Amino acid sequence: METPESPSTQSGITEDTGLPMVVRLFLGGIGGFIGAVIAAGLWGLAVFYTETEFSFPAIGVGFLAGVGVLVGSFGGRGILFQAIALDFSLLGLALGHYASFYVFARDSITQNYGTGISGNVGLFSSTTLSLFIESIGELLDPFTIIWAVVAVIIAWSVPRQQSNKA
Repeated sequence: METPESPSTQSGITEDTGLPMVVRLFLGGIGGFIGAVIAAGLWGLAVFYTETEFSFPAIGVGFLAGVGVLVGSFGGRGILFQAIALDFSLLGLALGHYASFYVFARDSITQNYGTGISGNVGLFSSTTLSLFIESIGELLDPFTIIWAVVAVIIAWSVPRQQSNKA
């Protein structure tokens, strides 16, 4: 005889730890943030060392954001954890593109104005942020958008509720 499902199971949220759900969501958010920042940093380093712009590292951003949520929440699965993973994958995508933009913007400023000026344009300077925001339309080509969509799908899929079908 089947037992009725608990409300948390019906909503697609697993509760297999002793932690309150709000704590698991918070920890999942921290894990997603850490995963997204690590992936974005690795993406920026790859662009810096190869001096090549590419968008496929977005897959890693989505994956690490999803895994970060899963690990941080102690295996939390379901729609709320998926939403957190999606949000942090978007943050990671923005940070990865920002890091890539910075590498090429700084090189361009150095070539056009010299190292004295480019030395004043830091990674987190308001100048760099303003230039990035002004250029965002040019940065979002169809190829980049495709990779971003794939990354978000991956982030959404990692903490997805697993079916119990045998």
